[in-house]
Amino acid sequence: MSAWQCYDLRPDYSVIPILDTLTVERIASLIVPDSFSAMRCREISSMLDILLLLSGESVQHRLALVGSEIPRITLANAASATDLGTRLPAIQLLNNLLVDKANITPLVDIGIVPVLIAAADTGYESVSRWALNALWKVAFTHSPSLIRLGALSVGIEALKRSKELETLVCAAGLLSVLLGRQSRPERVVFAQKGISAVLIASTRYPDSPQLARYLLIILWRVSAEVEAKTKLFEQGVLAVALDLMARFGMHSALISRPALGVLCNLSVRSQSLLRQDITEYGAIPLIVRVMVAQQQDRSSVFYGSRLLWHLSLHPVGVIYMTTLEGEIHEMGVGYGERVGMRGLRPMLAEPGVTVMKRAIEVLTRYHTDPAIAYHGLQILHNVTTSPPCRVAFFEVAAPFLGSILEIAGQELPDELVMWALQDLIHLSLSPLLKTPLVQIGAHRWAIAALTRDIPAVLVKACTLLNNTCTCCTRARPCGSGEREGEREGERGSVVSITREGEVESPTGTDRVPTRMQEGDRERERKRQGMTLEEAEEAERLADKQANRDALVEAGAINSLLTVLKKAGTFAGVAQWALRALSLISDCPSGKQFMWAERGMLLGIADIHSEDTVIRNRVEYLLKLGVEHETAHAESIRIARVKREREAERERARVRAVRHEGVRLAQPSIPWVPSPWESQRLPLPESPGREREEGVTFTFAGMDIEGVEGVEGVEGPEAREGVEGSDETGEEEREMAHSVRETTVFSYAIEGDYSPLPTPVRTPVRMGGSDRGMRGEGERGKSLGVGDEEEAGGVGRHLDL
Repeated sequence: MSAWQCYDLRPDYSVIPILDTLTVERIASLIVPDSFSAMRCREISSMLDILLLLSGESVQHRLALVGSEIPRITLANAASATDLGTRLPAIQLLNNLLVDKANITPLVDIGIVPVLIAAADTGYESVSRWALNALWKVAFTHSPSLIRLGALSVGIEALKRSKELETLVCAAGLLSVLLGRQSRPERVVFAQKGISAVLIASTRYPDSPQLARYLLIILWRVSAEVEAKTKLFEQGVLAVALDLMARFGMHSALISRPALGVLCNLSVRSQSLLRQDITEYGAIPLIVRVMVAQQQDRSSVFYGSRLLWHLSLHPVGVIYMTTLEGEIHEMGVGYGERVGMRGLRPMLAEPGVTVMKRAIEVLTRYHTDPAIAYHGLQILHNVTTSPPCRVAFFEVAAPFLGSILEIAGQELPDELVMWALQDLIHLSLSPLLKTPLVQIGAHRWAIAALTRDIPAVLVKACTLLNNTCTCCTRARPCGSGEREGEREGERGSVVSITREGEVESPTGTDRVPTRMQEGDRERERKRQGMTLEEAEEAERLADKQANRDALVEAGAINSLLTVLKKAGTFAGVAQWALRALSLISDCPSGKQFMWAERGMLLGIADIHSEDTVIRNRVEYLLKLGVEHETAHAESIRIARVKREREAERERARVRAVRHEGVRLAQPSIPWVPSPWESQRLPLPESPGREREEGVTFTFAGMDIEGVEGVEGVEGPEAREGVEGSDETGEEEREMAHSVRETTVFSYAIEGDYSPLPTPVRTPVRMGGSDRGMRGEGERGKSLGVGDEEEAGGVGRHLDL
């Protein structure tokens, strides 16, 4: 009985017993290549088939075979056999034994690699396929040894020569492992000798996603080398990567990752000239669609957002990102016909949606991922450098930035917070977006960022607060046709910002929708009797003041003062914090803070004594503090005068009551009314009644005079405007004095009753300030007798 008859290998036999040592030794003795006769070759081939079945049964079977002499004898058969029937099962058996990672090193030690390389280079397609598959397994742990023995060249030749899909997949898989991180020099060599093989293989089976995956991995790894980028682009790798991504990228993340990785490597900083070529091939809309389709795969979103960041550095990339998806095909690119992306046109043509909107919507889902959030912030930073894009992207950028700064909060790194604030600064440069930024809470995000300790973050936060309360503009509604024309005319107009946080707003024709229709605005303007320019100026000032009030209510003044205390030694922080304070502190609460912190402000001025801007800001804020203290002292004095006046009136009433009691106690004197009695003014109803001021009453020779008004004192000097604000100071005003004429009558209790022939008119000067406490064009009210409660008055009275 022969050895293989010891086992029943029928198809329905479910369990094959584990081989014992004696049985393995008997089988090994039967496959020794001692003769190459036809009979002997058939026997060896039959035994190798049995071993092949056993090696595929379990790990224990493979361990029993590797621990014997069978691998050495099988290698001898694979190396020396001339017939396909013996060589193929020998290579297949070796391939099965390499399935377990623990068996790879023992088999490499006995010399399996040269045998497999020789077998892969034979003319037999089946033998080559299994040899490449076995080398693929060995390459994960012994890549340098394989490269040294020539496995790289064998894989390249297999890609060029093979006609079968399985062989191409094995060759591409082997090369994708051999060109790993440890083989950077080999990547450059492969870029010169092997790219043509990849291009040939990509055309053999264009509908195979498995082959496309490994070919893209090869290109991805080779494109990581700087020396290889230009060579890859010149040989047409870009078109191949786009074609494969268009075919399979939206259906499989295993293909979208390497495809996006290839494009990322071709568009890095060292190859910035390739960005325009990649964009003009129509890559941006395709990238975004792949990101949308694979938004559940974090790696695809990561590489897609990184690629968009690279492409947004070029003006052409910004144009494509701001273009509607349906308009991409109308711009003369023709990448669908050039590369052969079948079925791509209907997938991308979605009217009314910009490419950028799609991308940011996907990135918003990953706002807690620092790497992806950083890519999104960089994209917005590059795109919003162009003034026309700020308003266009505000609707998309606001939720994304809000999710980063408000939801993620303190968990984000300082660098991400800094870039998010920088994007908001770009948006705040548009006069149309200052009020919307405050409405979505951008000032609160900036105030929250002031709690961090990084000077760069503090500078950005202070700059944003400064920009949100400068000049504002309300947009007028416009039709869709007008907006289309504006967008077409403004494409590609990129401005360079000379300094981060520049307060000067760019010129442009940005438009945002308005809440009030044009007809309502026109009717309201006519009702108030204002010209169009006056109405626009009133709206602008109202929006600006509303923004400043929102900053004050959110606690911006206290936060900025805290920043000055902890980081005032940094010139940038001090300058921008003082700038923002100069704009929002011109209010009662702000002036009170300035007076309370005058010592700290003087200390900052001493630290930065050579910085003119900082010293000017400190002087202005100290002037606000002095105004607060002056107004406070004036209010105290007015309250004191009022109390003294009330006391004097009470004393006069008491004296009048006492005098009336004395008079009534005296003997009564007959009194005959005179003819003019009905014409004279009546006496006061009671001696204690409150009398008009400025009128003299006579009771028994005793005069009680009212308090007379005194000429007002000039108010505080007009303040100069602050840089970054549209306040340029107040115009000089003339002092307003009012003259009140009062008639003085004389009443006699005893004696002749005769009125004065003519009234005596006594002018009384009214005191007041020619300016109000606020520096926003508000005229101060005249402060006279009885007007002490007016909030804006700073006039003085004589002490009673």
